[in-house]
Formats: sequence, C-alpha cells, structure tokens
Amino acid sequence: MDSFPSCPIPEVARLGRALRKWKEAFLAYFDTGATNGGTEAINGLIELHRRIARGLTNFEN
Repeated sequence: MDSFPSCPIPEVARLGRALRKWKEAFLAYFDTGATNGGTEAINGLIELHRRIARGLTNFEN
C-alpha cells in the first residue's frame, strides 16, 4: 500500500489511514473470532435506559 500515491479525496485518505492503523486489530478477528459485541450490547442497553430515565427525579413522576 505504500506504493500508492495519496488520495485527493480527504474522506478516502482518512479511511485508508484508519485501516492501516487498525490493520492488526482487523486481522486478529479472523485468527481468534473474538469480538466486543457482547460489551457493546450491554452498553447499548445502559445507554437506552439512561435516555429513558433522563429527567426522572423521583419515582412518582
């Protein structure tokens, strides 16, 4: 990939830099099959309940 010239489109260039930076993490998935999906699901539930409860000051409301 080092032989390619830089891309004139900033978004594509940024994507290329991100992929190069995270290359080892991306490829590790294929070796291990491990993901952080469970953690993200729990975090999503926590954030959902935080949004639902926003502004709740007492249980009578």
